[in-house]
Amino acid sequence: MNYKIVSIGEGKKIKLRLISMGLYVGVILKIIKNDKFGPLILSVKGSRISVGRGLAMKIIVERV
Repeated sequence: MNYKIVSIGEGKKIKLRLISMGLYVGVILKIIKNDKFGPLILSVKGSRISVGRGLAMKIIVERV
């Protein structure tokens, strides 16, 4: 299932970190792995990215 980033939480540092990973408003992503513990594995523009749960909670998405 694909998702579109619609918002990113407050904080310039958080936004810059996510942008450096290719995650910003409007990007389409797919969740590859979301276990109870550990980071989420996302597919973004053909690359796989590991995002910690704390950081992932700052990303608001909608289903596409």
